[in-house]
Amino acid sequence: MASGSPSLSDFISSFFDLVSDFFGAIGPFFITVSDLVYKTISMMVAAFIDIIEGLSPKFFSAITAPANGIMAFLTDNIHVISVIVAAILGFLQYKKYQGTTVMVGEKKRI
Repeated sequence: MASGSPSLSDFISSFFDLVSDFFGAIGPFFITVSDLVYKTISMMVAAFIDIIEGLSPKFFSAITAPANGIMAFLTDNIHVISVIVAAILGFLQYKKYQGTTVMVGEKKRI
């Protein structure tokens, strides 16, 4: 062999340098793509969580609104309801003292 000709070890060394440089050049590209995918997925998950958090108070307030309306009606009109109930009970007591029976459907009440 001539002193200036490359040997097999030089060829293998050069090949490994070429592969190393190739992956060194495309490595940052894959790192950038993986970061982009990660950030996109994390932003989508964060947006979904924000949507769920925004809907939950509206959802629960919409469910409890009818119950709140009924309770507000009852508490606002408790005096009127009490007078009506007292009148009905007074009428039933009056009928009892008169000696007449009060019919509720098919059943007799005293």
